[in-house]
This record gives sequence, C-alpha cells and structure tokens, in this order.
Amino acid sequence: MKRELTKQDVLDMFAKTDKKFDKRLEKSRKKFNEDLAKSRKEGEKRSKEFDESIKKDRKERMLSSKDFDERMKKLSKQIGGIGNNNGDVAEEFFFNGLAAKMRIGEMIFDTIEKKVKAIRKNLEGEYDIILTNSNTVVITEVKYKFHPDDVAPLLDKKIPNFKKLFPMYKDFKIYGAIAGLSVPDGAKKKAIKYGFFVLAQSGDNIKLLNDNVKCY
Repeated sequence: MKRELTKQDVLDMFAKTDKKFDKRLEKSRKKFNEDLAKSRKEGEKRSKEFDESIKKDRKERMLSSKDFDERMKKLSKQIGGIGNNNGDVAEEFFFNGLAAKMRIGEMIFDTIEKKVKAIRKNLEGEYDIILTNSNTVVITEVKYKFHPDDVAPLLDKKIPNFKKLFPMYKDFKIYGAIAGLSVPDGAKKKAIKYGFFVLAQSGDNIKLLNDNVKCY
C-alpha cells in the first residue's frame, strides 16, 4: 500500500522544487552576468577602437591640412616670385630704353631715375621711373601687363603724393605715363582719357601710343 503524503512530505517536495529552481535561477543569473560582462567588454573594446579611429582620422586630417597649407604657401611664394621677376624685367626694359634716348615724344629730359622712394612726415611713396628736365617731370608707372585697374592709382595717389613728397618740383609741369610690356585696350583707353603717356614694347624698342597728354 502506498503511504499517504503527509503535510511534511508536501513541504519537503516544495523545498526540493524551490532548491532546483534556485539553482536554475542562479545558473541563469550567472550566465546573464557573464554575457553582460562580455558584452560590456566588447562594447568597451569597440568604443576604444572607435575613439582610436577618430583620433587617427583627426591626425591624418591635421597632417593633410598642414601639408596643404605648406604647399599653398610655397606655391604663393613661387607665384609671387614670378610676378616680381616679371615686374623687374619690365622696369629694366623701360628704364634702359628711356635712358638710351632720354625723351618721350617731343619732350627731352636731362635726368632719369628708377625705384625712387621717399618718406616725408607720415607720407610714403615709391615711383618706378621718373624723368626730369628744367621744368618738367614725367612720373612713369611700369607693369609687366598693365590692367585697367592699375591706371587710376597713378592719378588718384601717385601724382598728388609726389607733389607733397618732392616740394622742390612744385613749380614744374607734372605728367603721368604708364608703361607695360602688354597694354590691353582697356588700360590704354583709360590712360589716354586721364591724359597720360602710354608706352608699350615694340620689339627691342619703346613705342609711344599717343601724344595727347595732360599736365597736372
């Protein structure tokens, strides 16, 4: 005969079931914690790799930017050097040509100077070529290529400042002239409008493109 279950038997059974459940729960909790720790570790690793990747990318960009800036500075310097060399070539050509004949059109000169610099009080000026005789001064602005925008400063700044910087010429007739190895039509028309001499290259010689000039 089977023995009837007593209250104690039932309690013992529940206790065993609880114990098994607790073991499973503990095992599941342990696995969960292990998985969580592993996941965190992988997450930290990925986060670290991501941060390192960002730092590397920033470093590469900085290096690239620095290299670009250095190349641009070098290129600008080279371009500036070319521009300066062209300007020097143009100044030398017109200075030598004018010095050989000492005249522009019908005007004859006694003296020619180049790269004339002057400072008087707070005013400063630099002039490419200046030709003078007993009563006349011609202020000549030289460019390798004379653009239209290069003409106005001679009228607005160079000539007015010359009178202040060189008061010994206050009673002289002052003329303006532009000279370029290349003188586009726009620059030529503007200079003629202002009453300047226009000088250009013609082979190895200097050619005067106009004779209607204005005294300032």
